Amino acid sequence: MSSQSELTIHLRNYIEGDGASLVDILNSGKGLLLGQNGLANMASWNGLRSKMVAEQVIMAEKNLKSYLIGYVGIFKHSVTARRAEILFFCIGPEASRTIPDKKTLDSVLTWCFDSLGLNKITIEALDGNGILGTLEAAGFVSEGVRKQQYQIGQNRVDAVVLSLLASAWRSS
Repeated sequence: MSSQSELTIHLRNYIEGDGASLVDILNSGKGLLLGQNGLANMASWNGLRSKMVAEQVIMAEKNLKSYLIGYVGIFKHSVTARRAEILFFCIGPEASRTIPDKKTLDSVLTWCFDSLGLNKITIEALDGNGILGTLEAAGFVSEGVRKQQYQIGQNRVDAVVLSLLASAWRSS
């Protein structure tokens, strides 16, 4: 049994009121959206969401208070191959970090592999991004680098493509 002061992470269905909070996270600089600097408005957020085939918001709960900390969406989904690419961003549970902790990543992976029945997930991260270590520690392996994939300010930045198989996740 967990104590009331213990932090728990869970995912829940997206509801329309979540959009403004997620845009605020992205635009605050605290959110981590792979390949983007943030979304300026609800129209761009809704355009991004329209590409998703499944989505959840990431919630943290501590001392009986629940607050939204991030989002995970599934796109480029293949039903027959049971694989998909995920878009994932969050603020860390301490609200001072943008790198998700193991508890948050485990919640996302449980949804992908157990709830959705995926066999493989792929994610793209900016080269040099702190999330790479977290993903690799969870079992993700690099599939390659997309050279100068994104323009961030005046800089061209590489993107690392990583993937994780359900069997590798379950055996870790």
